[in-house]
Amino acid sequence: MAKSALSKGAVFSVRIGEGVPKEQNMKTLFFENTWNKEKFTCPNPKDIRLIDGIEYLRVFKYGTHREVLVRKDQLKKVKEFTK
Repeated sequence: MAKSALSKGAVFSVRIGEGVPKEQNMKTLFFENTWNKEKFTCPNPKDIRLIDGIEYLRVFKYGTHREVLVRKDQLKKVKEFTK
């Protein structure tokens, strides 16, 4: 079996943003659900899903990697959250 370059300890470098679509290369936005005050982060505010005529935004629960869809009209844009 031939060894790959990774197993030999080769060093690779990648420029930030290389290979990432332009729309995903933007700042993370912070949102708060107006109904229950739940906090979310959104790396791509253009990632909108239309389900039964209602717009949903793909966001992540604050502090986790859990992805959820939340009604866009229930979210309020806020500045960064304080811990």
